[in-house]
Amino acid sequence: MKRYAAAALAWILCSAFLAAEEVPAEGPVMEEPMPEEEFRKLMKGKGDWGAVKALSDEQAASLGRFAGITIGGSEAALFGEDGEVRAAMAGRKQVLPLMGVKSLTDEQMTSLVRFRGELYLDGLGELTNSQAMIIAGFRGLGLSLNGVGKLTNAQALALGKLGCRKLFLNGLIEMNDLQAQAISKCRCQELYLDGLKELTDGQIESLAVFRGTTLSLGGVKELSYVQVEKLTKFRGAYLYLAGLQSITDEQAPQLAKLRIRTLNLNGLRGLSAMQAAGLATYRGESMSLNGVKELSAEAAREIARYRGRALLLNGLETADEGVLAALTAYRGRELKLNGLRSVTDEQAMQLSKYAGSLYLGGLGTISDAQAEALAGFGGTELHMNGVEAISDQQAVHLATYKRSLLSLNGVRAISDAQAMALSAFEGRELRLNGVKKLSEEQARALGMADRRKLRLGGLDEESKALYQQFLK
Repeated sequence: MKRYAAAALAWILCSAFLAAEEVPAEGPVMEEPMPEEEFRKLMKGKGDWGAVKALSDEQAASLGRFAGITIGGSEAALFGEDGEVRAAMAGRKQVLPLMGVKSLTDEQMTSLVRFRGELYLDGLGELTNSQAMIIAGFRGLGLSLNGVGKLTNAQALALGKLGCRKLFLNGLIEMNDLQAQAISKCRCQELYLDGLKELTDGQIESLAVFRGTTLSLGGVKELSYVQVEKLTKFRGAYLYLAGLQSITDEQAPQLAKLRIRTLNLNGLRGLSAMQAAGLATYRGESMSLNGVKELSAEAAREIARYRGRALLLNGLETADEGVLAALTAYRGRELKLNGLRSVTDEQAMQLSKYAGSLYLGGLGTISDAQAEALAGFGGTELHMNGVEAISDQQAVHLATYKRSLLSLNGVRAISDAQAMALSAFEGRELRLNGVKKLSEEQARALGMADRRKLRLGGLDEESKALYQQFLK
Protein backbone atom coordinates (compact mmCIF):
# COMPACT_ATOMS: atom_id res chain seq x y z
CA MET A 1 0.00 0.00 0.00
CA LYS A 2 2.87 2.32 0.85
CA ARG A 3 4.34 1.70 -2.60
CA TYR A 4 1.14 2.83 -4.34
CA ALA A 5 0.90 5.87 -2.09
CA ALA A 6 4.47 6.80 -2.94
CA ALA A 7 3.78 6.40 -6.68
CA ALA A 8 0.68 8.57 -6.40
CA LEU A 9 2.62 11.23 -4.51
CA ALA A 10 5.37 11.18 -7.14
CA TRP A 11 2.83 11.74 -9.92
CA ILE A 12 1.18 14.57 -8.01
CA LEU A 13 4.60 16.22 -7.58
CA CYS A 14 5.28 15.67 -11.28
CA SER A 15 1.98 17.35 -12.15
CA ALA A 16 2.85 20.30 -9.95
CA PHE A 17 6.29 20.52 -11.53
CA LEU A 18 4.76 20.51 -15.01
CA ALA A 19 2.29 23.22 -14.14
CA ALA A 20 4.97 25.40 -12.52
CA GLU A 21 7.38 25.01 -15.41
CA GLU A 22 4.84 25.61 -18.17
CA VAL A 23 5.79 28.73 -20.10
CA PRO A 24 3.40 30.05 -22.71
CA ALA A 25 5.11 30.30 -26.07
CA GLU A 26 4.13 31.41 -29.49
CA GLY A 27 3.49 28.23 -31.42
CA PRO A 28 3.61 27.77 -35.18
CA VAL A 29 0.82 29.18 -37.30
CA MET A 30 -1.99 26.62 -37.34
CA GLU A 31 -2.70 25.16 -40.75
CA GLU A 32 -6.18 24.30 -41.92
CA PRO A 33 -7.30 20.74 -41.16
CA MET A 34 -7.69 18.38 -44.10
CA PRO A 35 -11.12 18.67 -45.74
CA GLU A 36 -13.52 16.05 -44.41
CA GLU A 37 -14.04 14.37 -47.78
CA GLU A 38 -10.30 13.85 -48.22
CA PHE A 39 -9.96 12.71 -44.62
CA ARG A 40 -12.66 10.05 -45.10
CA LYS A 41 -10.83 8.76 -48.18
CA LEU A 42 -7.64 8.65 -46.18
CA MET A 43 -9.25 6.52 -43.51
CA LYS A 44 -10.31 4.09 -46.24
CA GLY A 45 -6.77 3.78 -47.54
CA LYS A 46 -7.18 5.97 -50.62
CA GLY A 47 -5.37 9.16 -49.66
CA ASP A 48 -1.91 10.58 -49.07
CA TRP A 49 -0.92 10.68 -45.40
CA GLY A 50 1.88 13.07 -46.25
CA ALA A 51 -0.76 15.68 -47.05
CA VAL A 52 -2.01 15.77 -43.45
CA LYS A 53 -0.68 19.06 -42.04
CA ALA A 54 -3.27 19.73 -39.34
CA LEU A 55 -6.22 18.05 -37.69
CA SER A 56 -9.60 19.06 -36.38
CA ASP A 57 -10.61 17.81 -32.94
CA GLU A 58 -13.05 15.38 -34.58
CA GLN A 59 -10.39 14.02 -36.92
CA ALA A 60 -7.98 13.50 -34.03
CA ALA A 61 -10.67 11.62 -32.14
CA SER A 62 -11.27 9.38 -35.17
CA LEU A 63 -7.56 8.67 -35.52
CA GLY A 64 -7.32 7.70 -31.86
CA ARG A 65 -9.77 4.90 -32.61
CA PHE A 66 -8.18 4.06 -35.98
CA ALA A 67 -6.58 0.63 -36.50
CA GLY A 68 -3.66 2.13 -38.43
CA ILE A 69 -2.10 1.23 -41.78
CA THR A 70 0.64 -1.12 -42.96
CA ILE A 71 3.62 0.67 -44.51
CA GLY A 72 5.33 -0.88 -47.53
CA GLY A 73 4.58 -1.77 -51.12
CA SER A 74 1.74 0.39 -52.44
CA GLU A 75 2.11 2.80 -49.51
CA ALA A 76 5.62 3.80 -50.64
CA ALA A 77 4.28 7.00 -52.21
CA LEU A 78 2.66 8.17 -48.97
CA PHE A 79 5.73 10.00 -47.78
CA GLY A 80 6.95 11.84 -50.86
CA GLU A 81 10.70 11.55 -51.34
CA ASP A 82 11.57 10.80 -47.71
CA GLY A 83 13.02 7.37 -48.38
CA GLU A 84 14.61 7.18 -44.94
CA VAL A 85 11.26 7.47 -43.20
CA ARG A 86 9.75 4.83 -45.48
CA ALA A 87 12.64 2.47 -44.86
CA ALA A 88 12.30 2.87 -41.11
CA MET A 89 8.63 1.92 -41.22
CA ALA A 90 8.67 -0.62 -44.06
CA GLY A 91 6.55 -3.63 -43.23
CA ARG A 92 5.26 -2.10 -40.01
CA LYS A 93 1.65 -2.72 -39.06
CA GLN A 94 -0.73 -0.45 -37.19
CA VAL A 95 1.13 2.73 -38.10
CA LEU A 96 -0.32 6.23 -37.81
CA PRO A 97 2.03 8.46 -39.87
CA LEU A 98 1.37 12.09 -38.93
CA MET A 99 4.85 13.45 -39.70
CA GLY A 100 3.41 16.47 -41.49
CA VAL A 101 1.46 17.71 -38.45
CA LYS A 102 3.43 20.54 -36.83
CA SER A 103 1.20 21.42 -33.88
CA LEU A 104 -1.54 19.86 -31.80
CA THR A 105 -3.86 21.09 -29.09
CA ASP A 106 -4.01 19.29 -25.77
CA GLU A 107 -7.43 17.93 -26.72
CA GLN A 108 -6.08 16.50 -29.97
CA MET A 109 -3.10 14.96 -28.20
CA THR A 110 -5.45 13.35 -25.68
CA SER A 111 -7.32 11.72 -28.56
CA LEU A 112 -4.22 10.56 -30.43
CA VAL A 113 -2.58 8.83 -27.45
CA ARG A 114 -5.48 6.39 -27.47
CA PHE A 115 -4.02 4.90 -30.66
CA ARG A 116 -2.62 1.44 -30.00
CA GLY A 117 -0.13 1.09 -32.84
CA GLU A 118 2.99 3.10 -33.77
CA LEU A 119 2.29 6.82 -33.63
CA TYR A 120 4.62 9.08 -35.64
CA LEU A 121 4.51 12.75 -34.62
CA ASP A 122 7.90 13.75 -36.03
CA GLY A 123 6.58 17.07 -37.30
CA LEU A 124 6.26 18.42 -33.76
CA GLY A 125 9.27 20.62 -33.08
CA GLU A 126 8.49 21.03 -29.41
CA LEU A 127 6.12 19.91 -26.70
CA THR A 128 4.29 21.80 -24.03
CA ASN A 129 4.53 20.46 -20.50
CA SER A 130 0.84 19.60 -20.50
CA GLN A 131 1.28 17.63 -23.70
CA ALA A 132 4.19 15.70 -22.17
CA MET A 133 1.93 14.73 -19.28
CA ILE A 134 -0.76 13.58 -21.73
CA ILE A 135 1.81 11.58 -23.74
CA ALA A 136 2.86 9.79 -20.55
CA GLY A 137 -0.42 7.90 -20.78
CA PHE A 138 0.34 6.47 -24.25
CA ARG A 139 0.38 2.67 -24.23
CA GLY A 140 0.65 1.87 -27.94
CA LEU A 141 3.35 -0.07 -29.77
CA GLY A 142 5.59 2.90 -30.42
CA LEU A 143 5.86 6.67 -30.24
CA SER A 144 8.12 8.74 -32.48
CA LEU A 145 8.93 12.34 -31.50
CA ASN A 146 12.03 12.73 -33.66
CA GLY A 147 11.30 16.39 -34.38
CA VAL A 148 11.61 17.46 -30.74
CA GLY A 149 15.06 19.01 -30.31
CA LYS A 150 15.06 19.62 -26.56
CA LEU A 151 13.05 18.90 -23.46
CA THR A 152 12.42 20.66 -20.19
CA ASN A 153 13.14 18.74 -16.99
CA ALA A 154 9.42 18.40 -16.41
CA GLN A 155 8.86 16.94 -19.87
CA ALA A 156 11.66 14.42 -19.37
CA LEU A 157 10.11 13.44 -16.04
CA ALA A 158 6.75 12.90 -17.74
CA LEU A 159 8.25 10.87 -20.61
CA GLY A 160 9.93 8.71 -17.98
CA LYS A 161 6.44 7.45 -17.12
CA LEU A 162 5.88 6.05 -20.63
CA GLY A 163 5.20 2.35 -21.03
CA CYS A 164 4.98 1.91 -24.81
CA ARG A 165 7.11 -0.65 -26.64
CA LYS A 166 9.31 1.84 -28.55
CA LEU A 167 10.22 5.47 -27.92
CA PHE A 168 12.04 7.44 -30.62
CA LEU A 169 13.68 10.69 -29.49
CA ASN A 170 16.33 10.93 -32.21
CA GLY A 171 15.86 14.68 -32.58
CA LEU A 172 17.25 15.40 -29.11
CA ILE A 173 20.68 16.94 -29.52
CA GLU A 174 21.33 17.63 -25.86
CA MET A 175 20.03 16.81 -22.41
CA ASN A 176 21.21 17.25 -18.85
CA ASP A 177 21.94 14.58 -16.27
CA LEU A 178 18.54 14.89 -14.63
CA GLN A 179 16.77 14.40 -17.96
CA ALA A 180 18.86 11.34 -18.76
CA GLN A 181 18.01 9.86 -15.39
CA ALA A 182 14.29 10.55 -15.89
CA ILE A 183 14.08 9.14 -19.44
CA SER A 184 16.07 6.03 -18.51
CA LYS A 185 13.27 5.12 -16.09
CA CYS A 186 10.66 4.77 -18.84
CA ARG A 187 9.14 1.31 -19.14
CA CYS A 188 9.55 1.12 -22.92
CA GLN A 189 11.30 -1.89 -24.41
CA GLU A 190 13.24 0.15 -26.96
CA LEU A 191 14.73 3.63 -26.51
CA TYR A 192 16.32 5.53 -29.41
CA LEU A 193 18.48 8.59 -28.70
CA ASP A 194 20.56 8.74 -31.88
CA GLY A 195 20.70 12.55 -32.03
CA LEU A 196 22.97 12.85 -29.00
CA LYS A 197 26.58 13.41 -30.08
CA GLU A 198 28.19 13.33 -26.65
CA LEU A 199 27.24 12.24 -23.16
CA THR A 200 28.53 12.95 -19.67
CA ASP A 201 29.62 10.21 -17.30
CA GLY A 202 26.47 10.80 -15.27
CA GLN A 203 24.22 10.43 -18.32
CA ILE A 204 25.97 7.22 -19.36
CA GLU A 205 25.55 5.86 -15.83
CA SER A 206 21.80 6.60 -15.91
CA LEU A 207 21.20 5.20 -19.40
CA ALA A 208 23.17 2.04 -18.61
CA VAL A 209 20.48 1.01 -16.13
CA PHE A 210 17.66 1.40 -18.68
CA ARG A 211 15.62 -1.79 -18.24
CA GLY A 212 14.43 -2.30 -21.82
CA THR A 213 15.82 -4.63 -24.47
CA THR A 214 17.22 -2.00 -26.84
CA LEU A 215 19.17 1.21 -26.27
CA SER A 216 20.37 3.11 -29.33
CA LEU A 217 23.07 5.77 -28.96
CA GLY A 218 24.05 5.81 -32.60
CA GLY A 219 25.06 9.48 -32.67
CA VAL A 220 27.75 9.30 -29.98
CA LYS A 221 31.12 9.68 -31.72
CA GLU A 222 33.48 8.92 -28.85
CA LEU A 223 33.47 7.45 -25.36
CA SER A 224 36.04 7.53 -22.60
CA TYR A 225 37.39 4.38 -20.98
CA VAL A 226 35.31 5.18 -17.88
CA GLN A 227 32.14 5.60 -19.94
CA VAL A 228 32.67 2.29 -21.70
CA GLU A 229 33.12 0.67 -18.30
CA LYS A 230 29.84 2.19 -17.09
CA LEU A 231 28.03 0.95 -20.21
CA THR A 232 28.96 -2.64 -19.39
CA LYS A 233 26.26 -2.49 -16.70
CA PHE A 234 23.59 -2.42 -19.43
CA ARG A 235 21.58 -5.65 -19.29
CA GLY A 236 19.42 -5.36 -22.39
CA ALA A 237 19.83 -7.39 -25.58
CA TYR A 238 20.86 -4.61 -27.98
CA LEU A 239 23.08 -1.58 -27.49
CA TYR A 240 23.77 0.37 -30.68
CA LEU A 241 26.96 2.40 -30.79
CA ALA A 242 27.22 2.74 -34.56
CA GLY A 243 28.43 6.35 -34.32
CA LEU A 244 31.73 5.50 -32.63
CA GLN A 245 34.38 6.35 -35.23
CA SER A 246 37.37 5.08 -33.31
CA ILE A 247 38.28 3.20 -30.16
CA THR A 248 41.53 2.71 -28.27
CA ASP A 249 43.29 -0.60 -27.78
CA GLU A 250 42.23 -0.44 -24.12
CA GLN A 251 38.56 0.17 -24.90
CA ALA A 252 38.21 -2.83 -27.22
CA PRO A 253 38.29 -5.52 -24.48
CA GLN A 254 36.02 -3.32 -22.35
CA LEU A 255 33.42 -3.17 -25.14
CA ALA A 256 33.74 -6.93 -25.47
CA LYS A 257 32.49 -7.27 -21.89
CA LEU A 258 29.06 -5.96 -22.88
CA ARG A 259 26.42 -8.63 -22.19
CA ILE A 260 24.33 -7.86 -25.23
CA ARG A 261 23.17 -9.98 -28.13
CA THR A 262 24.70 -7.89 -30.92
CA LEU A 263 27.73 -5.61 -30.78
CA ASN A 264 27.15 -2.91 -33.40
CA LEU A 265 30.25 -0.81 -34.09
CA ASN A 266 29.50 0.12 -37.68
CA GLY A 267 31.03 3.58 -37.26
CA LEU A 268 34.59 2.25 -36.94
CA ARG A 269 36.58 2.91 -40.11
CA GLY A 270 39.61 0.86 -39.19
CA LEU A 271 40.72 -1.81 -36.76
CA SER A 272 44.20 -2.52 -35.44
CA ALA A 273 45.32 -6.04 -34.62
CA MET A 274 45.25 -5.17 -30.91
CA GLN A 275 41.70 -3.81 -31.14
CA ALA A 276 40.58 -6.84 -33.14
CA ALA A 277 42.05 -9.14 -30.49
CA GLY A 278 40.16 -7.28 -27.77
CA LEU A 279 36.82 -7.32 -29.61
CA ALA A 280 37.21 -11.00 -30.48
CA THR A 281 36.66 -11.88 -26.81
CA TYR A 282 33.06 -10.61 -27.05
CA ARG A 283 30.62 -13.44 -26.19
CA GLY A 284 27.44 -12.20 -27.87
CA GLU A 285 25.69 -13.70 -30.90
CA SER A 286 26.92 -11.35 -33.59
CA MET A 287 29.39 -8.55 -34.22
CA SER A 288 28.81 -5.88 -36.84
CA LEU A 289 31.83 -3.93 -38.14
CA ASN A 290 30.36 -2.75 -41.43
CA GLY A 291 32.24 0.56 -41.44
CA VAL A 292 35.69 -1.03 -41.56
CA LYS A 293 37.08 -0.40 -45.05
CA GLU A 294 40.28 -2.38 -44.83
CA LEU A 295 41.96 -4.93 -42.59
CA SER A 296 45.51 -6.12 -42.25
CA ALA A 297 46.06 -9.87 -42.38
CA GLU A 298 47.01 -9.75 -38.70
CA ALA A 299 43.82 -7.90 -37.72
CA ALA A 300 41.78 -10.34 -39.81
CA ARG A 301 43.37 -13.30 -38.01
CA GLU A 302 42.52 -11.78 -34.64
CA ILE A 303 38.89 -10.87 -35.40
CA ALA A 304 38.37 -14.34 -36.89
CA ARG A 305 38.95 -15.74 -33.39
CA TYR A 306 35.52 -14.34 -32.41
CA ARG A 307 33.26 -17.24 -31.41
CA GLY A 308 29.85 -15.70 -32.04
CA ARG A 309 27.31 -16.84 -34.61
CA ALA A 310 27.83 -14.06 -37.17
CA LEU A 311 30.60 -11.67 -38.19
CA LEU A 312 29.61 -8.76 -40.42
CA LEU A 313 32.31 -6.96 -42.41
CA ASN A 314 30.21 -5.57 -45.24
CA GLY A 315 32.36 -2.44 -45.54
CA LEU A 316 35.37 -4.32 -46.91
CA GLU A 317 35.53 -3.52 -50.63
CA THR A 318 38.83 -5.23 -51.32
CA ALA A 319 40.83 -7.89 -49.51
CA ASP A 320 43.95 -9.77 -50.46
CA GLU A 321 44.47 -13.53 -50.20
CA GLY A 322 46.02 -13.21 -46.74
CA VAL A 323 43.00 -11.38 -45.33
CA LEU A 324 40.54 -13.79 -46.96
CA ALA A 325 42.51 -16.80 -45.74
CA ALA A 326 42.26 -15.43 -42.20
CA LEU A 327 38.57 -14.57 -42.40
CA THR A 328 37.51 -17.90 -43.90
CA ALA A 329 39.02 -19.56 -40.84
CA TYR A 330 36.24 -17.91 -38.77
CA ARG A 331 34.23 -20.69 -37.11
CA GLY A 332 30.91 -18.89 -36.75
CA ARG A 333 27.82 -19.72 -38.76
CA GLU A 334 27.72 -16.60 -40.94
CA LEU A 335 30.40 -14.46 -42.55
CA LYS A 336 29.08 -11.41 -44.40
CA LEU A 337 31.37 -9.76 -46.94
CA ASN A 338 28.74 -8.02 -49.06
CA GLY A 339 31.04 -5.08 -49.74
CA LEU A 340 33.45 -7.02 -51.97
CA ARG A 341 32.90 -5.75 -55.52
CA SER A 342 35.20 -8.17 -57.27
CA VAL A 343 37.51 -11.09 -56.51
CA THR A 344 40.27 -12.86 -58.38
CA ASP A 345 40.03 -16.52 -59.33
CA GLU A 346 42.46 -17.33 -56.50
CA GLN A 347 40.37 -15.37 -54.00
CA ALA A 348 37.22 -17.20 -55.13
CA MET A 349 38.99 -20.46 -54.42
CA GLN A 350 39.94 -19.19 -50.96
CA LEU A 351 36.38 -18.06 -50.21
CA SER A 352 35.03 -21.47 -51.19
CA LYS A 353 36.79 -22.93 -48.13
CA TYR A 354 34.59 -21.15 -45.57
CA ALA A 355 32.63 -23.69 -43.50
CA GLY A 356 29.52 -21.62 -42.67
CA SER A 357 27.10 -19.41 -44.62
CA LEU A 358 28.92 -16.90 -46.83
CA TYR A 359 27.38 -13.65 -48.12
CA LEU A 360 28.94 -12.09 -51.24
CA GLY A 361 26.11 -9.79 -52.29
CA GLY A 362 28.44 -7.13 -53.71
CA LEU A 363 29.74 -9.26 -56.57
CA GLY A 364 28.05 -8.06 -59.76
CA THR A 365 29.75 -10.54 -62.05
CA ILE A 366 31.84 -13.69 -61.76
CA SER A 367 34.13 -15.43 -64.23
CA ASP A 368 33.72 -19.03 -65.40
CA ALA A 369 36.71 -20.00 -63.26
CA GLN A 370 35.20 -18.30 -60.21
CA ALA A 371 31.87 -20.06 -60.80
CA GLU A 372 33.71 -23.37 -60.90
CA ALA A 373 35.59 -22.57 -57.69
CA LEU A 374 32.51 -21.38 -55.82
CA ALA A 375 30.51 -24.39 -57.00
CA GLY A 376 32.86 -26.37 -54.80
CA PHE A 377 31.92 -24.26 -51.75
CA GLY A 378 32.36 -26.33 -48.60
CA GLY A 379 30.07 -24.39 -46.26
CA THR A 380 26.32 -24.46 -45.70
CA GLU A 381 24.91 -21.51 -47.69
CA LEU A 382 26.34 -19.29 -50.43
CA HIS A 383 24.55 -16.00 -51.16
CA MET A 384 25.52 -14.11 -54.33
CA ASN A 385 22.43 -12.01 -54.89
CA GLY A 386 24.33 -9.20 -56.61
CA VAL A 387 25.18 -11.31 -59.67
CA GLU A 388 22.75 -10.17 -62.36
CA ALA A 389 23.63 -12.57 -65.16
CA ILE A 390 25.50 -15.84 -65.65
CA SER A 391 26.94 -17.53 -68.73
CA ASP A 392 25.92 -20.97 -69.98
CA GLN A 393 29.23 -22.36 -68.76
CA GLN A 394 28.76 -20.79 -65.32
CA ALA A 395 25.33 -22.43 -65.11
CA VAL A 396 26.96 -25.81 -65.80
CA HIS A 397 29.49 -25.23 -63.02
CA LEU A 398 26.97 -23.89 -60.50
CA ALA A 399 24.64 -26.84 -61.10
CA THR A 400 27.29 -29.05 -59.47
CA TYR A 401 26.99 -27.10 -56.17
CA LYS A 402 26.28 -29.71 -53.49
CA ARG A 403 25.69 -27.80 -50.27
CA SER A 404 22.52 -26.60 -48.50
CA LEU A 405 21.67 -23.39 -50.36
CA LEU A 406 22.82 -21.38 -53.38
CA SER A 407 21.10 -17.99 -53.68
CA LEU A 408 21.26 -16.13 -57.02
CA ASN A 409 18.27 -13.85 -56.60
CA GLY A 410 19.92 -11.07 -58.61
CA VAL A 411 19.83 -13.04 -61.88
CA ARG A 412 17.03 -11.51 -63.96
CA ALA A 413 16.87 -13.89 -66.91
CA ILE A 414 18.28 -17.25 -68.01
CA SER A 415 18.83 -18.90 -71.39
CA ASP A 416 17.42 -22.25 -72.51
CA ALA A 417 20.85 -23.84 -72.04
CA GLN A 418 21.12 -22.41 -68.52
CA ALA A 419 17.67 -23.70 -67.61
CA MET A 420 18.65 -27.17 -68.80
CA ALA A 421 21.91 -27.09 -66.82
CA LEU A 422 20.31 -25.77 -63.63
CA SER A 423 17.55 -28.38 -63.77
CA ALA A 424 20.23 -30.86 -62.70
CA PHE A 425 21.19 -28.80 -59.63
CA GLU A 426 22.81 -31.11 -57.08
CA GLY A 427 22.43 -29.02 -53.93
CA ARG A 428 19.49 -28.87 -51.55
CA GLU A 429 18.05 -25.51 -52.66
CA LEU A 430 18.61 -23.06 -55.54
CA ARG A 431 17.04 -19.60 -55.36
CA LEU A 432 16.34 -17.72 -58.59
CA ASN A 433 13.66 -15.39 -57.30
CA GLY A 434 14.80 -12.54 -59.56
CA VAL A 435 13.82 -14.34 -62.78
CA LYS A 436 10.58 -12.82 -64.08
CA LYS A 437 9.90 -14.65 -67.34
CA LEU A 438 10.37 -18.15 -68.69
CA SER A 439 10.04 -19.39 -72.25
CA GLU A 440 8.26 -22.68 -72.88
CA GLU A 441 11.63 -24.41 -73.31
CA GLN A 442 12.94 -22.99 -70.06
CA ALA A 443 9.76 -23.90 -68.17
CA ARG A 444 9.92 -27.45 -69.56
CA ALA A 445 13.58 -27.83 -68.53
CA LEU A 446 13.11 -26.43 -65.03
CA GLY A 447 9.94 -28.48 -64.61
CA MET A 448 12.16 -31.56 -64.80
CA ALA A 449 14.01 -30.47 -61.66
CA ASP A 450 13.09 -31.60 -58.16
CA ARG A 451 10.43 -29.02 -57.23
CA ARG A 452 11.62 -29.05 -53.62
CA LYS A 453 14.97 -27.63 -54.70
CA LEU A 454 14.03 -24.75 -56.95
CA ARG A 455 12.71 -21.34 -55.83
CA LEU A 456 11.22 -19.14 -58.56
CA GLY A 457 9.16 -16.72 -56.47
CA GLY A 458 9.49 -13.76 -58.87
CA LEU A 459 7.79 -15.25 -61.97
CA ASP A 460 4.98 -13.29 -63.59
CA GLU A 461 1.60 -14.99 -63.76
CA GLU A 462 2.03 -16.27 -67.32
CA SER A 463 5.44 -17.81 -66.63
CA LYS A 464 4.25 -19.23 -63.32
CA ALA A 465 1.38 -21.02 -65.04
CA LEU A 466 3.73 -22.29 -67.74
CA TYR A 467 6.21 -23.62 -65.18
CA GLN A 468 3.51 -25.33 -63.12
CA GLN A 469 2.27 -26.99 -66.26
CA PHE A 470 5.59 -28.80 -66.69
CA LEU A 471 6.26 -29.65 -63.06
CA LYS A 472 6.83 -33.35 -62.68
